[in-house]
Amino acid sequence: MKRKFLEDLGLESSVIDKIMDENGADIEKAKGDAKALKEQLDEAQKALKSFEGIDVSELQGKITELTNEIATNQADFDKKIADRDFNDLVKAIAGDYKVRDVKAVIPFLDVETLKASKNQDKDIKAAFDVVKKEQSYLFEPDKKVPYVSSSTPGPLNQNNVDPNDKTALANEAFRGLFGK
Repeated sequence: MKRKFLEDLGLESSVIDKIMDENGADIEKAKGDAKALKEQLDEAQKALKSFEGIDVSELQGKITELTNEIATNQADFDKKIADRDFNDLVKAIAGDYKVRDVKAVIPFLDVETLKASKNQDKDIKAAFDVVKKEQSYLFEPDKKVPYVSSSTPGPLNQNNVDPNDKTALANEAFRGLFGK
């Protein structure tokens, strides 16, 4: 707005000065806003220039590929942890059942079903009960039976022990046990 326009309208000089001051403040504010927007535009254009030559679809493909790789690695890691926990549980239960060799018992267990079980502890113990019943030779006996050897009466008796002498037979049995 120009001062001459306001003078032609017949406004007083004091009113024209107030109008011009208000108009000047509005113009200065608009100039500041325009300058700020121009700076933002320049920064945005610089940022866009740094992305020139980059294929967005290629980046999206790489992001998808890396996301899938992370998911696969996490699944493998979770599976390894679950397998380790399962094997530790089987070994602990095998110790309770006095298994001679855990590796010998594993083929008799339905491992995949036991891994998928909700109550692994109970199901593994039940599986060990079945294996112990059917394949008892894989487990230590519950009661140790002492192995005692004695001399036989007659011509096979090498130590010339009287077969009717109980003390001599017992001593001979102990010697047999201890290898003397």
